[in-house]
Amino acid sequence: MNSNGDVSVLTLPTGTGTVSHLLTTGGDTRLNINKLTNLNQYLVSPYPQDDIIRRGSCTCSNISSELMEIAESKRKQLLENTIDIDIDTDTDINDIQFTIAFNSILKRLSDYLGLSQLSDPADIILVPSGTDAEYLITIVAMVRQWNLSAGLESINGSILNCITASGEVGRNTARAAGGHTISSCTPMGSLNNGGSSNSGSNNNEEHSYISGFSGVSIEVVEFRLRSSIDGSVLGLELEESIANRIRSALGKCNDKDNDKGKGNHNVNVVVLHIVCCSKTGVVSPSLEFAARLRSEVGFDRLLVAVDCCQLRCHASYLQKCLEMGFMCMITGSKFFGGPPFR
Repeated sequence: MNSNGDVSVLTLPTGTGTVSHLLTTGGDTRLNINKLTNLNQYLVSPYPQDDIIRRGSCTCSNISSELMEIAESKRKQLLENTIDIDIDTDTDINDIQFTIAFNSILKRLSDYLGLSQLSDPADIILVPSGTDAEYLITIVAMVRQWNLSAGLESINGSILNCITASGEVGRNTARAAGGHTISSCTPMGSLNNGGSSNSGSNNNEEHSYISGFSGVSIEVVEFRLRSSIDGSVLGLELEESIANRIRSALGKCNDKDNDKGKGNHNVNVVVLHIVCCSKTGVVSPSLEFAARLRSEVGFDRLLVAVDCCQLRCHASYLQKCLEMGFMCMITGSKFFGGPPFR
């Protein structure tokens, strides 16, 4: 416990511990409960509080008595299933229950979002939060760069991560997009050295990187949605600014003119974020803009990630994004379809 009364909660095996305890595990310090108030930093309790008005939060919300009963029933079911499983002694029972439960979640999400209707199957990856999902986006860019570099002697390229709607998306989005830690502990319970949820995106100290990111050249550029003069939403002007920055980054790629396997090569990859919707209800940039730009600079060089966190869009929009080959991020920490802040 620190001077503020915050305590970290250790993860217990599957099905053990109370539901309230399990609700505070598998994340980071944002879920820590203050022993003095029994609330986390968002003033949310892991216990039902039916006598309060639920204002909601973009990060978490109070659990209702009804949902607590459902969760408790599921917890008991997991324990009973663990006892009933007849397996070899070398098999981890918790792993089996974990796999069964997650496969059920994946199928329900796929059915709800209509992913079976897609012409090309889409994969679902579960993560602790939308901010954590940013790491996966950057990892995909790293893998793309590695694949493009196959057969080259040496690489001098970098990854450009373009964050749209700066200030109207998650506070740690830019930091995570750059491969930096966002918390002093990981979802698995281990400590991060140098991580801070309040650190800026320009912290380039070696120890602040997530393992595996420190040797990669990643530049994060943030674009604001609104004019600094009158606060109006920037439309075509913003898209042109984004396009010019991406063209500049990918214009440095000269490997097409070089003989493979000889000399140094610039293998640059760009990630463009589309936001649907921002915390003020803005969608930017448009899908059509991203598609045109990708056709211009190359499908293999530009990856598009659509921030659909809180799912403030119709399932058909999500399906359209996936059909276009765009990655999508959704969260349900508040509730699906929750209104933007206005």
